[in-house]
Amino acid sequence: MIILNNLSKYYVHNSQVIAGIKEISATFKKGEFVIITGPSGSGKTTFLNILAGTDNYSNGEMIVGCNNTEYFGDEDWERYRKEYIGFVYQDYNLIENASIYDNVLMSYELNHDTDKETTHKCINEILEKVDMLASAKQKVSTLSGGQNNVWQLPGR
Repeated sequence: MIILNNLSKYYVHNSQVIAGIKEISATFKKGEFVIITGPSGSGKTTFLNILAGTDNYSNGEMIVGCNNTEYFGDEDWERYRKEYIGFVYQDYNLIENASIYDNVLMSYELNHDTDKETTHKCINEILEKVDMLASAKQKVSTLSGGQNNVWQLPGR
């Protein structure tokens, strides 16, 4: 669970203080599906970057599980991102000249320390879930936009 209490992010530009987000309070439960909407410039990306631990907040409180992130160091944030956060980027961040299998393998190996056989089995299960197992050797550059989107979604 993630709990936000009066979370704010301020930027200083030319001696002016600008609110990126201001006093957001919310609770996100494990497995909950949440949609963040708003007009351009309303702070959606800032808010998501703070939730992901890739940007810091200025005021307020963010509690992850039972831990107040105010006391998180770099290693705590790394562990949080590795274990609890998944990203689906608009531009996909795939290695175009690598196969579908190899793209999944690179991500998997960053997050798991398993033997080769277990790794291979898990990657095949992931690809099967998104109906891409038959195309595992295919280069990412040959995928359609829809295929590119679909196989990334179950990342976490």
